Amino acid sequence: MNLSRFYEQNPDERDFLQRYLKLTHCDLFFADAAILVEGNVERLLLPVMIERDAKELRSACLSILEVGGAFGHRFRTLIEFLGLVALVITDLDSVQLKEAEGEEDDDEDTEFKVPGEDPDAPPVKKTGKSCLPSAEGALTSNQTLIQWLPKKQTVAELLAATEADKQYEATGGNGFKVRVAYQVPTDVEWNGTTKSLTGRTLEESFGLENAVWCQSTERRHLGLRLRGNPGTPDDLALGLHKRVGGKSFDKTKFALGVLTEAPEGWVVPKYIGDGLRWLQTVVALELPMALPETTEPAAAAAAPEAQPLAEPAQ
Repeated sequence: MNLSRFYEQNPDERDFLQRYLKLTHCDLFFADAAILVEGNVERLLLPVMIERDAKELRSACLSILEVGGAFGHRFRTLIEFLGLVALVITDLDSVQLKEAEGEEDDDEDTEFKVPGEDPDAPPVKKTGKSCLPSAEGALTSNQTLIQWLPKKQTVAELLAATEADKQYEATGGNGFKVRVAYQVPTDVEWNGTTKSLTGRTLEESFGLENAVWCQSTERRHLGLRLRGNPGTPDDLALGLHKRVGGKSFDKTKFALGVLTEAPEGWVVPKYIGDGLRWLQTVVALELPMALPETTEPAAAAAAPEAQPLAEPAQ
């Protein structure tokens, strides 16, 4: 495969991808499939999540790339050029738009781009503040979701997206497929109440879908345990959102803390499990070949008959 042709066809992405691939391993070019993940937490936890929800993927050669939601879409042209099956695991990144002129920006504001009304015009820059996915009028700041898949801007549209919206297949005949996985509504049970809720990030989703497990005193080291006892699932969601978004929250410590626990005690967030099971169905897996069964009499018959040792020559 001649990558110089790819670079000639995609000059806008060439420098970025060249620098990135020099900083990381290049097993992408030899993989059965690629998994593009949001960050370090997903990269650390993905092997055990595969072990939990998609064991057959262990026999595939997977390239796991940490690309972030802001840059994941920039790998689209390379993935398509290589004709590689890819799963993109990213975050919902819900924000509320800040439109008031003169309003002071702060460190928590997020700048992002959305397509303009004119398809030929450059993208429009917007500013938003992190919010719960349930907030009225919430948008996503995630460029992968806006510019690649499923190409939607509002959280309401993203949560209503169908399976078909989240994936596409190459039209050139090489058969590769790409699917995006981001947070989806799940039933959260807390204090005897069940409510359908959606996390904004992996950490929030993990805390909601493993609520009792994460809030126990034994899991204090994960950093998700809240003070007091949140009264309702909504209170729990808000508390987790504030905790994960706080400056003191250590994402890497959270991931390593999960790895110290027995994986049988927690569940994989639904959106990641759904994505891994999809990947398992589309990757050509090399399953172990079954050895023919043999019986002892047959084995004995096949064995050469023992011969007596020859007498030493005189």
